Amino acid sequence: MFIKNPKGALYRFSGDGKYLAVIERTECNDYVAVLSTRTWKLTSHFKLPTIDAAGFEWSPSNLELCIWDHMFEHRLYIYSLDGSLLFTHEIKKPISMGLQCVAWSPCGQYIALGTHTHYLYLINRTNRKVAGEMLIPESVSGKEVQYYREEHNVITGNTLVERLQSQPEHKFQVCFSSLNQNTSSRFVTPVSTRTQVPGLLLQSQPEHKFQYGITGIKWSHDSSHLAVLDASIPNTISVWNIADKDITAVLEFVHNPKTFAWHPQLLRLIIASGDNNVSMWEYDGCWIIELPAECSVNVNHTTWSNDGNALLLSAKDNFCIGFLE
Repeated sequence: MFIKNPKGALYRFSGDGKYLAVIERTECNDYVAVLSTRTWKLTSHFKLPTIDAAGFEWSPSNLELCIWDHMFEHRLYIYSLDGSLLFTHEIKKPISMGLQCVAWSPCGQYIALGTHTHYLYLINRTNRKVAGEMLIPESVSGKEVQYYREEHNVITGNTLVERLQSQPEHKFQVCFSSLNQNTSSRFVTPVSTRTQVPGLLLQSQPEHKFQYGITGIKWSHDSSHLAVLDASIPNTISVWNIADKDITAVLEFVHNPKTFAWHPQLLRLIIASGDNNVSMWEYDGCWIIELPAECSVNVNHTTWSNDGNALLLSAKDNFCIGFLE
């Protein structure tokens, strides 16, 4: 098998593993090649109307491809595997830059679009209309959300402590400063639980001045919630309720999250920040889970097993498998 002119890392297997889709670049034009993994023969090859395709996602049914254009365009295209263009969507609202990331809901009904300008759009695949438009807010004052803030533990040893902190009177500004990495343990401080949160300010620090906008979107297993990472607040994950089109929880970490993943059967989110522990959020709370001392894995990638009973935690050179009791 030989793939001609592949475009960087723009290749993905379908969810069922039956197909491999590759975006190619030839003479300033983008093409899609779809190959069967059973025979490794080309099943379709078609030209795209994109100026410079930036990415694509498989549909949950593995029968369609969602392809979006580069950062100065605001269009995405839905294709069937035979190359038929099913529909095109363009963001009508004037924004300075286009799409940055796209995620298809597990139910197949919604496509979430993350932009460079902090807007999160929901496209209804059935009627091809915008189902919701959400903006990562400059402040969440007056909203009822869960707010959890990770801090270093002031107690030595491996004891995990939780402390309820009273709300400050003024707006709370996101802190990007790195704390002492030699501290032996940490704890999560729930600032509020379903109560009024003073506020969350979007402020890019100098080291992040070239990174902004929504860079990560993950759907929950039942398509009811979205976990969103915005590069302007790289140490914070926001959880959105799709029915309400509003923020449900804000999770702030000491170190920037490297990866996050939803449980395949439960409303449970796991987050890793490149150190020797992982965080877990549910509606009941947010916890730090420290790995055993003999497991020296600085986790930067997480994958749940299909049944959700096991969790693969991996780093560059090693990995471990965890089981939740």
